[in-house]
Amino acid sequence: SFLIPANNHKTPHRYPCSTIVLSADHQYLALGSDGTISVWTINGELKSTKSISSNAGISQTLTAKERLEKGKDAQTRSQPKWITDCQIIPEFNKVVISTGDRELQFWDQTYCLSTSREVKPNDLPCTQISSLDSAPIKLNYGIPSPDELLLVYGDTEGCINILIFFAAREIFRLLTNVERRKGIPTISFDRFLDSYKCDYVRWKVHREWI
Repeated sequence: SFLIPANNHKTPHRYPCSTIVLSADHQYLALGSDGTISVWTINGELKSTKSISSNAGISQTLTAKERLEKGKDAQTRSQPKWITDCQIIPEFNKVVISTGDRELQFWDQTYCLSTSREVKPNDLPCTQISSLDSAPIKLNYGIPSPDELLLVYGDTEGCINILIFFAAREIFRLLTNVERRKGIPTISFDRFLDSYKCDYVRWKVHREWI
């Protein structure tokens, strides 16, 4: 039920939130477009704030489409990364995040929801798939079987994408061993499809963003 009148709270976010999701243990996770995470209790009390974005992205003063264009310009690389969406996947203890740099990042859920910030720059609890066909805009997921994960996302080219992990736990474990880029184990999308037990389906729906 809603509390009426609603209470107003100041937030730590300097830029608009890309999404707000509810965890299985009844905490709200708000993710800013610059990668700032805030965790709130069910009563609206702020528990923690942290950044889960490396400094490798796009100016937040631009519109969404301008960010994608500017993302091709190396001079913008000192600005925060543009985060487009996220989903909590408690079945695998992951928070999956999509970025305007055509990436999918898989963060440790415990780290994202905890109050601890202590982590070494080269030991970030995250793995990353880079160089997707296009920038994911909206994420969702499904669990067809205990060790199978379906990631579904709409992108900037008007396409629906389904990325299927047939052995998700093994894949997440193996991803931690790939080459690190800016402290995060990173693998290109093409190499990911060739190297792991997975499948990929993509089809065009229309010309606009999804």
